[in-house]
Amino acid sequence: MITRIYILISFLLVPFLLAAQSINISEGEVFDGEPFMLVNPQNQQHIIVVWMGFDGLELVKIKERVSFNGGNTWSDIIEFSHIISGFTSADPSMDFDSDGNIFLCFIDYNLSGAAGSTIIYKSIDGGLTWNAPVEVINVFADGSELPVDRPWMVIDKSGTASDGNIYVTTKPAPWIPFPNRNYFIASTDGGASFNPWRNIDTMGWRIGSFIQAPMASPAVSKNGIFYSIYPAWELTENILPRFILASSENAGGTFNYTEVFESPPADLNKDTSAKLGYHLIPDPSDVNHLAFLCILQSLGDADIFLLESFDAGNNWSSLIRINDDAINNGTMQDLVWADFDLDGDLFVSWRDRRNAIDTGFAVSSQMYGAIRWKDSLNFSHNFPISDVEVDFDDVLYGNGNDFMCNAMVNDTIYAVWGDTRDGKLNIWFNKLSAQTFSGTGIQQIVSESRDAFLLYPNPANNVLQIEGENINRISIFDIAGKIVFNQQYSNTNNITLNIADFKSGIYSITLQQNENTTSQKFVNQ
Repeated sequence: MITRIYILISFLLVPFLLAAQSINISEGEVFDGEPFMLVNPQNQQHIIVVWMGFDGLELVKIKERVSFNGGNTWSDIIEFSHIISGFTSADPSMDFDSDGNIFLCFIDYNLSGAAGSTIIYKSIDGGLTWNAPVEVINVFADGSELPVDRPWMVIDKSGTASDGNIYVTTKPAPWIPFPNRNYFIASTDGGASFNPWRNIDTMGWRIGSFIQAPMASPAVSKNGIFYSIYPAWELTENILPRFILASSENAGGTFNYTEVFESPPADLNKDTSAKLGYHLIPDPSDVNHLAFLCILQSLGDADIFLLESFDAGNNWSSLIRINDDAINNGTMQDLVWADFDLDGDLFVSWRDRRNAIDTGFAVSSQMYGAIRWKDSLNFSHNFPISDVEVDFDDVLYGNGNDFMCNAMVNDTIYAVWGDTRDGKLNIWFNKLSAQTFSGTGIQQIVSESRDAFLLYPNPANNVLQIEGENINRISIFDIAGKIVFNQQYSNTNNITLNIADFKSGIYSITLQQNENTTSQKFVNQ
């Protein structure tokens, strides 16, 4: 994605072992991240995985693999070309319609913010070929706000009059100064065209002046109601930051609003390195049941929490802690995702650090999960989804590592995630039984070498941290190609640059490391 998602902290200032072995099936060369997966509920042998992958020109393409035998074998990698040469892509999401067609949504844009769109593709053959893209929203749709970051897409499969409607939510690019708002765009003709955009928040339920990245998590219930949860902190409306549920029965023509949760300061996550995205999902077995997954420090450290409503969002439960490690032990959980199966069983997965020697973000981790069966009040014990504890790698500080994805179909669990077990940022796939937690084979979908140097934070503000081996020279160029910084070093590994005098915009940084010269781009806010 363009940037990390921060949950609520941005309001303040901006033991069961798997038998299977891991297998990589992505086979890239530089970078892969943020996988999104679909499992066909009518044919669970049919699985589609898309991700952000390097395109060979220091830019990112969306890539895909398809399996028709339950993940045993996969198609060759399918790449989606940029709509304009020199663009880069990010933030894929997918969904089926009622007829089994697949829709894929992502952004394709110029790094300078000078052009780009959120676009949508349609496949009628299970994801092997795709129709020409349709524009959902343009980078200039709202003046200079650049409303094309982190688009999430959901499709109405209710069988009602709204069946086939496609809904997309987006937000401004991360370097756009707040106040920012989120966006809702609907297609009522099956993705052939999209209606004019509108903001989701409104007076009384405003996002406010302090939230830079107001992601809206969307969902559609089995009776055709659209829902979205977004963060809000407008001091004249509520003194505490909170989550708001917006719902619509007329394709976004009008919205109703309720408060899901308001957060006292003690609940806020302090470590902005963590991947703190949140997720709203509807129960297909109960049109009144909604589940919202988030990460909060309500019990002393970052835990996975569930809030749920059994009356279509009018009232919400108290926080339910899902990870079962010791309370307030300093362990950080992040990267949460969840799915209901058709029976209403709930599966939740996340990145877990309970087995690490130290605490915080930059420690070893493993993917974990838990199940709550429909007729149960409690979650199962936590169990590992991945097969090894992976040492921390600095690449995980960067963008494009902000989400994992899972699905649960007929008591089978599917999951995709990124880790660096072999010194590269890879995407891995696993399928396992929800009854026994035994795996049927972990596969490595993506295998990508890391950049020659680490650059963070990105976007930057005043300070830029650079980590790499044997740095001899650093040169920085503005978007016009003018050199704005040029400094020689003596085989240095860690450098902190003061860029407070740099203007806001896109820059290219080039490092000479012995005989190698490599470049990356960064944004200065």
